[in-house]
Amino acid sequence: MAIFSSDDEIKYVVEIMFGHYYCGIRYLTPIQKRTKTEAYVKHQGGLFLREKAFHHENGGAKITYLYETDGKYRKTLFNEEGEIIEQTFETIDVTSHFRNRINLGEHYSSCPKDE
Repeated sequence: MAIFSSDDEIKYVVEIMFGHYYCGIRYLTPIQKRTKTEAYVKHQGGLFLREKAFHHENGGAKITYLYETDGKYRKTLFNEEGEIIEQTFETIDVTSHFRNRINLGEHYSSCPKDE
């Protein structure tokens, strides 16, 4: 877990975890409520941003994006009870989703390199 602060005020907290996806990051408020989650998978010697989610005040997902390396993605909207309101499928440029490491503001994550 990393805490980013300025002038003794917590700006945001980042929790880095490993598991289902290769590396995941939870952006937390100073009182540790989730605001955003990102999940990365290994891809051709680097990382690919596979999923991004923004959360309701209660911590449940409000909107999620699930990306494919070819640019296809699924966008899902949820209500506060976690029920799907709407789901769409589209295509975008995912060039910026391919990374050698994860950039956290001006700092880099401690996600390990390929073994």
